Amino acid sequence: MGKVTSSDFGSPRHPVIDRKTPGEYLQIIRNRIWSIITLMVTSGILVIILVSSMTPIYKATATLQIEPKVSQFSSVKDIYGERAVSSEYFNTQLAVLKSRMLTHQVALYLGLDRQLPKSNPKATSKWMNYVPDLISEPLQLFLQQLNIKPQPKPNPKFAAVRTKDRLINMVKGGLMINPVRFSQLIEISYESPDPEMAAKIPNTLATVYISSGFADRKESTSKTSVWFSSRLETLRKNLQISENKLQKFLERNNRISSQSVDNVTSEDFNSVNSKMQSASYQLAEISAIYKQLQEAQKKSLEALLAIPEIMADGTVQGHRLIWSKQTLLVAKLKQRYGPLHPKMISAVTAQTVTKENLIRQVNTKIKSIKNRYELAKKNFDTLKSDQQKAKGELILSNRKNSTLSQLKSEVAANQALYNQFLARVKESAAVGDVQSDDNRVVNARLIDPADIPLYSSKPNKKRIVIISMIIVFVFGVFLAVLIDLFDNTLKSEKDVERHFQLPVLGTLPLVSIKKQRLQGSEPDWMLKGENNIHFAEAIRTLRTAILLSEVDRTNRIVAITSTLAKEGKSTVALNFAFSLSPMEKVLLIDCDLRRPSIANLLKIKKGAPGLSNVISNMSDVESCFVYLKDSQLTVLPAGDLPPNPQELLSSERFKKLIKSLSNSFDRIIIDCAPSQFISDSFLVGSIADAMIYICQLESTPIPLIKETIFRLQQSKIPITGIVLNKDTAKSKKYYYSKEYGYLGEGAT
Repeated sequence: MGKVTSSDFGSPRHPVIDRKTPGEYLQIIRNRIWSIITLMVTSGILVIILVSSMTPIYKATATLQIEPKVSQFSSVKDIYGERAVSSEYFNTQLAVLKSRMLTHQVALYLGLDRQLPKSNPKATSKWMNYVPDLISEPLQLFLQQLNIKPQPKPNPKFAAVRTKDRLINMVKGGLMINPVRFSQLIEISYESPDPEMAAKIPNTLATVYISSGFADRKESTSKTSVWFSSRLETLRKNLQISENKLQKFLERNNRISSQSVDNVTSEDFNSVNSKMQSASYQLAEISAIYKQLQEAQKKSLEALLAIPEIMADGTVQGHRLIWSKQTLLVAKLKQRYGPLHPKMISAVTAQTVTKENLIRQVNTKIKSIKNRYELAKKNFDTLKSDQQKAKGELILSNRKNSTLSQLKSEVAANQALYNQFLARVKESAAVGDVQSDDNRVVNARLIDPADIPLYSSKPNKKRIVIISMIIVFVFGVFLAVLIDLFDNTLKSEKDVERHFQLPVLGTLPLVSIKKQRLQGSEPDWMLKGENNIHFAEAIRTLRTAILLSEVDRTNRIVAITSTLAKEGKSTVALNFAFSLSPMEKVLLIDCDLRRPSIANLLKIKKGAPGLSNVISNMSDVESCFVYLKDSQLTVLPAGDLPPNPQELLSSERFKKLIKSLSNSFDRIIIDCAPSQFISDSFLVGSIADAMIYICQLESTPIPLIKETIFRLQQSKIPITGIVLNKDTAKSKKYYYSKEYGYLGEGAT
C-alpha cells in the first residue's frame, strides 16, 4: 500500500471544516433520543406539579358599541339617520375608555376603596398571580427583604393621591380593552381570581363611560348655545356693513342695480385691436417695399427696375421696352457707322429721350410708394393711440366689475352664514329636548353585558404542559447537536477519511477484559466463544486488511501505536498476533518500556526478563521468550523497566536484534509506547515495515491525532492505516453496516 504524506490531509494547525449531512444530524438525535425523552418527561412532571398549584384566573368580557359623534346642533335627520364612525373619533373613544379617570370612577362605584388594606402594601404585580402558591409567599417575602434602605414616611398631603393610584392600579391590573376589527365594537375584559369581580368591572366601566359621555354632551350643548347666540349678532352686523358698502359703490358709479358694467368697452377694444392688426400688416408690407426702394436708389436705374412694385406699372414697362429696343439699335449702328453719322446721331438722341421719360416715370412711381408708406405709418400710429385709450378704459371697467363682484360676494357670504346660524339657533331648542330624552343620541351602548364566568381561563394547564415539553424536546435536540458540534473526537470512519485521508483497517467493539478474566478465560478469549464473535470478526478483518496490503511488499515487521495511553493498542496487538498465529510463526514484542501491559494481559510473572534485558546484554533472547501453548505465537515481554528507554531503542544492538529475529519468524508484531508525548514509537517505526495506528472512538481529540500522524509522516514512518477501537454503538447481531462492517451484539 502506498505511503500517504502529510500534504494529503493538510497541516495539523489547519483543521478541516466538518460539514455534516442531514442524515448524520438525524443519527446524532437517534443516539441521544432516550436522554432527550428523559429530560422531556422529567420537565413535564415538574411543570405539572407547578401548574397544579397555580391560582385559577377567571375572565369575563362585555361588548360595547361606539356610535357616531352627534353634533350639538344637528338636524333631526342627522340624529335619527345612518351615520358612520370616523377612525379618529373611534380611537379617541377607545383612549377615553382606557383613561385613569374612568378607571377611578369604576373603583369608587364598586366600593373598592373600602377594600384597601390599611397597611398600604405595595401593589402585587400581575405576573405574581400566575406564580404557584407554594412559592409566591416566600418570593414576596424575599422581594421585601431586598428593600434594605428605610422607606421615607408618607406625606399626609398626598394620601388622597396615593389612594387614588392604588385604586386605579387595582382595576387596571387585570383590565383589557381591545377593538373588534372591521366593526364599531369594543371588547372590555377583566381577569380576576374572583369570578363575580371579573364580571362587575367590565359592566361597570361600560355604564360609567356611557353616563359620563351623556353628561359631557349636555354641558357642552348649553355652552355652545350661548356661543352661537353671541356669534349670530356679530354675523348680523357684518351683513349690514357689507350691504351698505355695496349700495355706496352703486351710487358713486351711477348704477341703478348691482348688475355688472356693459360689454361695450370690451367690444371697442376688440375692434381697435382688429384694425390695429390689419394696419400693422399693411405697414409691414409697404415698409419692406420702401426699404428696398431706398437701397436701389443708391445703386442704379437697373436696380430700381428690378423692384417688382415698379415693374408692375404698365407705363414703366412700355418705356423700358422702347428704351431696350433703342439701346439694341444703337449697338448695331455702332458696328457699321461712326458717332457723327446722321443715323447714329438720330438713334442716340431717341435713346436719350426715351431714357429720360423712363426715369421720370420711375420717379413718379417712387413718389407714389413713399406717399403710401407715410400714409400707412400715420394710420398705424393713430390706431396705436386709439388702442392705448381703449385699453385704459377696459382696465377701468374691469376694476369696477371686480369691486362690484367682491362686494356682492361679501354680501352673499354674510347672508348665507347668517341664515345658517339663524336656522341652527332655531333648531337648537327642539334638538336639545330630543338629546335629553332620546337614548339614540347616546354615542355608545352596551350590547353584550359580561356574565359571571363558570370556568377559569388561566392557567391553561394542558397547554402549558404540552408547550413546555415541546420546548424541552427542541432544547434537548439542540443541546445534543450542540454537544456533537463541540465534540472534536473521532466518531466514525467518515471522520478518518475527512480529516486524515488514511484507510480504516477495522473497527473494534468495546469489550470488558475484567469480566472475561473473572470468568477464567484463556489469553486468547477474545477470538473464541459465541459472546466475542463480533470482536473476533473485527480482528480477522484487520488481519485481512494487513495481508491485502502486502501486494507490493511484505509487512514482516508491524509496529502498533496510538496517540495516548489506554486506547487499547496492547489489546489490539495481542489479538492481532493471535489471529496470525494459526497461519504464520509470529513474535509479539512489547516495546513499551515505560508502561508495559502485554505481560499483565498474558499473566506473565512479574520480574520476568524481556526486551530491556536482551538489549542491555543481561539475558539471552531465547531465555526471555514466552511460548504460548497450542499456538505458534511467541512473546517477548518488556522485561525490567530501564531508566533510559530511548537510548535502548535507538541503539544498534536493538536494530540488529530485530533484524535477527525477522529471520527466525514469519511476522513480528511490536507493541510501541503512545506517540503524543514520547518518541519511542518513532524509533521503533523507523525499522518497521508498517505501522498500525490505534484511535479510540469518542475519546482522543482529533487535533492531537492529526499532530501525531503529521510528525510520524514527517519522520517517513509508513502508516498502513488506522484502527478504530472501543466502539460503544449497540447493533443487531450479524448484520452489515455501510460504516462499520460486520458487527454483532456488543459486550459490555
